[in-house]
Amino acid sequence: MILAVIFFFSKNREVVFPLAKYLIAFLLLEAFACIGMFSLVQGRDQPHYVLASYYGFEFAAAIGWTLALRWISQSFAWAKQIWAQAGLVVVLLSAQMFPLFQNAPYYFTYLNPIMTAIAGRPSPFFYGERMEQAAAYLAQKPDAKDQTALVYFGRSFSYYYPGETLLFKPILFDDKTQLIENLRESDYLVMYSGLEERLPLLKELTPEHVIELYGRTYVEIYRVADIPASFYK
Repeated sequence: MILAVIFFFSKNREVVFPLAKYLIAFLLLEAFACIGMFSLVQGRDQPHYVLASYYGFEFAAAIGWTLALRWISQSFAWAKQIWAQAGLVVVLLSAQMFPLFQNAPYYFTYLNPIMTAIAGRPSPFFYGERMEQAAAYLAQKPDAKDQTALVYFGRSFSYYYPGETLLFKPILFDDKTQLIENLRESDYLVMYSGLEERLPLLKELTPEHVIELYGRTYVEIYRVADIPASFYK
């Protein structure tokens, strides 16, 4: 996207045609409008809707790369050759595809190092990653078919778990009565890491099993039997 901004202010009409500037301006305006609108609304699942801004950023970045290749082809004699232009495109596409293989099979786990440094820890945004491994771990239990797991993002978990899956609904963070009812019906509590502030109970427990993703704790599995009796009072 930086290239798109640089070429937007370029006065070289041989490289940057007017339509490209109009498209860059429109796409960036759309992206920032999405961020501003949904930041002000502060509705349910607000971070999910902000993702709509990525369309504008990504297409603007694509235009920036296209203009960069155009500038290179006009600035260097060797870059005017068909084979050189094809090679540059292949290198660019390979560089763009590399993170896909690095993050496979989870593509929504981008970790922003700047925001992580500001907050002091990664933001707890999850989309079901590693739940298949959590289900596989509990499925190995001798009586897994007769057990029940209370799971945050339980839909992803349920496809791989032979027992019963109860969904940990957002309301359970605030409604202790409903939480206790669900815990009494469960054998295991499966949660993503970083939710201790929303569910203080987790601070009193030690997970039976921890699953990592990209070198950090991601999924924690707790035995309901380990919850202190005082919590139910």
